[in-house]
Amino acid sequence: MGEGAAMRLALGLGQAAVRRPARLVPRGQQQWAVSVGGRERFGGPPSAPAPGTLVRALGGDATRAWRGEGYDGEAIAQSRLDPGLYVVGTPIGNLGDITLRALDVLERCDVVAAEDTRHSGLLLQRLGLPKKRFVSYHAHSNAGRTAELVRLLKGGQVIALVSDAGMPGISDPGTELVQACVAEGVRVVPVPGPSASLAGLVASGLDTREFTFMGFLPLKGGAREAAVLQASREPRTVVLYERGSRLGKTLADLEAACGPGRRICVGREITKRFEEFWRGTLSEGVKLYPVGELLSDDTVAEQGENETRGEITLSLEGNAEVAEARQKWRRNSDGAMNDSSLILLNDAQLDAEIASLVLKGEGSKDISKALLSRTNVPNKELYRRVVAAKDAQGKHGD
Repeated sequence: MGEGAAMRLALGLGQAAVRRPARLVPRGQQQWAVSVGGRERFGGPPSAPAPGTLVRALGGDATRAWRGEGYDGEAIAQSRLDPGLYVVGTPIGNLGDITLRALDVLERCDVVAAEDTRHSGLLLQRLGLPKKRFVSYHAHSNAGRTAELVRLLKGGQVIALVSDAGMPGISDPGTELVQACVAEGVRVVPVPGPSASLAGLVASGLDTREFTFMGFLPLKGGAREAAVLQASREPRTVVLYERGSRLGKTLADLEAACGPGRRICVGREITKRFEEFWRGTLSEGVKLYPVGELLSDDTVAEQGENETRGEITLSLEGNAEVAEARQKWRRNSDGAMNDSSLILLNDAQLDAEIASLVLKGEGSKDISKALLSRTNVPNKELYRRVVAAKDAQGKHGD
């Protein structure tokens, strides 16, 4: 990587900027960025930065960061990161999205725990970072690997946890390791970075004040049906991940559960060269995207001419009827917000809630709407139980 490219990359200006010649770095010279109060200043090596000032060398084969203590004009003693697990967000497609802090951590850590060591090794190489000791940590890693990493951490090591793209632990490996660290009292440090879910949501045009992230839907069976039903009843915007080969099937399932008019945004290849967003109703989406075979992640399929390729972020409009009903019942008698309305009810709790609302004289349809998002009971069964509760208490009416 040339000096100009490294400088542009460190500044996070995106892939297009990386390709352009750098104006701030003359050929053959070293460029420095000094961070003071969160602002970057550029020029030659500073003569005497104040203690604690972050001095970053831009260009050459690596992007280097040091603290200002002991700076003598020619060399700076490299400070060591505090021991702990650093959960590092990495680009989801555009190298320009890497953060200065992520570069710093990835350079100075002792070990990189990676979902795919080859993929992450190439990433560090493209970022101009030095070679690191890699340890594989993926979805099929056993408890022994988790224990090994915790042992290294308790021994004072600095470990950077990365996934293939985005934030570890968000539909990617990492949750079990973080939980083990918390249980053992090991320091966990988030290093925020790109997220396909948030990027897709903010570009969707749907309500972003409240949202629910569901990740990938189960592939088939009752688990998938329950998840689709849950998504259809959610009053907040729902964010989902999907593979291109399964997009048509997922849109068809959502249309069947939500109805044809629910709005959705399909974000494909976000931050990458062929990024695109499609916005419309579920019925329009089903017509636009073909329904293909539901494939597992390990299935190799020949992609046809019309098959949608790439990774997908779906943003589904919330259920307006449920939102309206929930707003009505989220207030208790004192007028304060009642957070218990956000809890999913089991069968016994559901029957008790139905009985309570029946005693208040509410209609069957109103009760069903109010409880729809708080149970996985199908619509018809829920309404039947409400009517049965009214009959048992001798109360009738809609």
